[in-house]
Formats: sequence, C-alpha cells, structure tokens
Amino acid sequence: MNKKIFILIALACGLGGTSARAQNSTPLLVATVNEVDVTNNTVGFVEMTTGGSGYGGNAPTVVFKGGGGSGASGTANLDGSGNAVISVTIDTPGMDYVTPPALSFVGGGPGTGATTPTQASGLVGLTITKPWIAPNQNEGFGPAGDTIIIYAVAVGTDPASGFIFNYTVNGLAIGHSSDAVADGQPVGVYWTPALPGVYSLVASTTDGNGNNATSVPIRYFAAGTVIVSPTAGGANLTGVGTLVPVGSAVIVQATSTADDGFVKQISFYTDWNGTSGTLIGTSTNYPFSVSYSPAGAAGATHLIKAVATDNLGATIPAPVSGTNPNQDEIKLTMTTANPGGLPSG
Repeated sequence: MNKKIFILIALACGLGGTSARAQNSTPLLVATVNEVDVTNNTVGFVEMTTGGSGYGGNAPTVVFKGGGGSGASGTANLDGSGNAVISVTIDTPGMDYVTPPALSFVGGGPGTGATTPTQASGLVGLTITKPWIAPNQNEGFGPAGDTIIIYAVAVGTDPASGFIFNYTVNGLAIGHSSDAVADGQPVGVYWTPALPGVYSLVASTTDGNGNNATSVPIRYFAAGTVIVSPTAGGANLTGVGTLVPVGSAVIVQATSTADDGFVKQISFYTDWNGTSGTLIGTSTNYPFSVSYSPAGAAGATHLIKAVATDNLGATIPAPVSGTNPNQDEIKLTMTTANPGGLPSG
C-alpha cells in the first residue's frame, strides 16, 4: 500500500519588503493542499534535526537507506568552525522511493586515534512526481493513524536569517522547522492524527523584520471509525478488554470521519461474529453513542462493533484492521459488582 504525503503550500505577499508599500501591507499566506501517491519519487531535501559535533573540518559521509528506492546521494556541509553539520546538498536524487529513506552520517572527524565525532541526524523529504487531485482546495484526507508531512513555503523578500515556520493543529503547536530556509524553499514537519476527526492545520512564519504571516487553515479529514469511550458507573472503562458489572448499563461511544467529512450514522452491534451481530441502536448525531445493558453472569463476554456509514451509504472502516479486537470493536466482560458499583477484581 502506498504511503501518502500531504503538501501544504503557502504563498506569502509583502513579507520583508523594503518599500513603504510592502512594509505597510498586511502579510498574507494563501494555502492549498495536494495529496500525492508516493510511488516513483526522488529525494528532494534533508531537514537537519541535530548537527552532531567533533568533525574537525572533515565532513561525514551521507547515507540514504531504504524507502523502496535507490541511487540517492548527498554531501554534508559543515558550519564555519567545521565541527557540526548544518545542511545536506542532494547530489543525486535517486529514484523509485515509496517512503522517505532513513538518513545516517558515517565517519568524518580528525581521523584514527582522535575522538570519535557525535554523528548528526536529520529527516528526508521526497520530491513528488505523481500528483493526485485533492478533493477540494485547502482540504486533504487520509486514514487516522497514518503519519503525514505538512510542508510550508514562503515567497517574498528573503530575510538574511531565513524563514522559520511554526505548525499548529487545532490551535495546538506540533512543531517548527529546525533550520531557517530561503525564499521559496519548502520545509515540513511530521504529524500523526491519533483518532478520526476533522483537523485544522496552520503554518505561520516571520521574516525577522516584524512582518508575520499565517496560512489559510487546511482542513484534514482523518478517516476511520474508532470506539473511544465505554463507561460504567461513572468510570471510564476504555480498554481492549473492559470489565462491566453485572446488571449495569454502559455508554458506548464511537468517533468516525469519512474521506469527505460526512458521517450519516453509527450503528452499534453486540455479540459481533465478524460479519453480523444484534443491533443495540443507531446514533445519528455527535457524540455518537448508545446505552447498553449487557446480559449474562460474571464471565460472560460480548464483542461490541461500531458500524459507521457516510452520506452515500458507504461503510467507514477502522483506520487499522487485523488487530484483535479492531479499533471499531471492544470486548466487554461481565464481572460481579462491588458495593461501590464498579467492577471487582
């Protein structure tokens, strides 16, 4: 299965200009998102995470390994003191990469008998060659739990210090670019949506001259169906195997997001056998939940299944399949109740 990368392209106007018009204009980033299948792609850039130390003017060898492709090579560039790696120049981009290859630095330093250098580290970004049309401008989607890369680029007057980008999801910081980049140079961060939902992705930057810019939010649909909150007796009992006191009712709640964001309903089934079960109830509004009073004596079990459908009638599966139980399932085990009403043992 091809991994997917989502590219956030930000175009800035009036950043860092020296004219009165540019200084007085409001910085603006216009953002679009494009989803691409990563199939036959090349190494495009390296984002340094640590520069290492102790190279003594002798740069290490850059090694790209894995990712399904081959042929990429690069040259490590040292800082002014010659002791740390500040960037990697891509000499040969290689070909046929499905995922970004692992990056390592080997050797370098003063040589035999000298102190071994502390090696640098970094992340590899791919240059995409097979575009896929996004569902709408400023939108993208993919399975919840899949890691994506959010890229940003500022186009405007290049500040001497370069652009540093900050990234947020739903207003919460998820990271920033580790190195300042030049005008028009893309840089990104990795992010993994843990649960299905609609997320707002935003990139912001400054030019070092007091001009700030923030991108138009990108709506990202993390698709899938997950049971998130079984409760009993006022206690959250979420787990792969959940104990439920005999005679109690539980609230089973699920979350779901379709590729286009429209969820019509979630139906909950008990005693699921892999293909069918007994319907507990159907919820058509957020939060999607039902109340369930499982039958049976202590030790009895019930496998609950949440089946979500979108506005076109298609089923929205769990983001990850093949687990036991799946993310859209939960196993309830009956147990005797203690005097406080919670499971004993």
